[in-house]
Amino acid sequence: LGKDSLQEYAEAFGFNATIDFEKQLSPSRMNIADDPYNWAEIASGFNNQTTLSPLHGAVLAAVALNQGRLVEPTIVDRIVDNDGKVFYRNKPTFAGRAVSAETARILATLMETTVKSGTCRKAFRGAKRDKVLSNLRIGGKTGSIYDKGHTTRFDWFVGFAHEKKGRGKMTVSVLVAHEEYIGKRASEYARLAFKHYFK
Repeated sequence: LGKDSLQEYAEAFGFNATIDFEKQLSPSRMNIADDPYNWAEIASGFNNQTTLSPLHGAVLAAVALNQGRLVEPTIVDRIVDNDGKVFYRNKPTFAGRAVSAETARILATLMETTVKSGTCRKAFRGAKRDKVLSNLRIGGKTGSIYDKGHTTRFDWFVGFAHEKKGRGKMTVSVLVAHEEYIGKRASEYARLAFKHYFK
């Protein structure tokens, strides 16, 4: 891809920039050197210099659901009274286009394949027979990396779910730190979140 393309897409996806959010967060960082070996590391994701916050992970997953656009995250979705009357409802604000709508559609298909037959297929086994999950299109991306001391293994899942017949949709970003033993994986927590939200 080369340095210029990597830099262009890093910026388009919001790296090295502050996310507009109610709480101040450090930007996710991607620093690209002039070394072609570094480009290969950056492109594959195998490096210890790139940083990504869980919130930014959810924003990236949302690109697949929003025709390639970055959506600005917010804490408050809606405010309702005791009778369920809505006093306030947040309307999505888009922060720019990361990729074309066609590329976003292809990205969503690739992420769905990861759930159906890829690295998180075990976590979503039986989803076709599940009363809630069977009504959803689910996509995700997994990742894992050790800390610099090699004492903690970080397990990632970023992904989306949206109703096959309906307008409901959500993205999640889950980060789990495993020490001596591997516990529940990030993709398993994502499955629980999807079931709870759409139930």
